[in-house]
Amino acid sequence: MSKNPAEHDDIEAPRRYVLEERIKFIAAESDRVTISNHAEDRMIERDITTNMMFRVLRGGTLEGDIKQGRKPGNWEAKMVHSIPGHREVGVVTAVLQSDRLVVITVEWEDWRSR
Repeated sequence: MSKNPAEHDDIEAPRRYVLEERIKFIAAESDRVTISNHAEDRMIERDITTNMMFRVLRGGTLEGDIKQGRKPGNWEAKMVHSIPGHREVGVVTAVLQSDRLVVITVEWEDWRSR
C-alpha cells in the first residue's frame, strides 16, 4: 500500500550544516550530479557554466528554506556562492537518499530583485 505524500509532512528537515556538508560531499563526484533539462535551459539562458554550478555546489553555503522533496527522505535546498569576476550564483538542488543530487535550476541571485 502506498502512502499519501501528505503523511510525511511531519518529517523533520536535516540540520542546515549537515545538509550543506552532504551536498558538498555528493557534488565532489560529478557523476553523482544530474542536471535537469530545466536547469540546462536556465544555464544557457543565464550564461552560467557547468564549472560555475559545481563551484557553487562544492564551495557554497546553504541559503533559504530546506523543503521536503517529492519522496520522504529527499530534500530540496539552494546553495549560493559568489563567483569571482561574476556575481552570486544560486543552485537549487534535490538531495536524494541515494546520495545523488538533481540540479533543479540555477540563477543569478540579483536576478530575482529585478
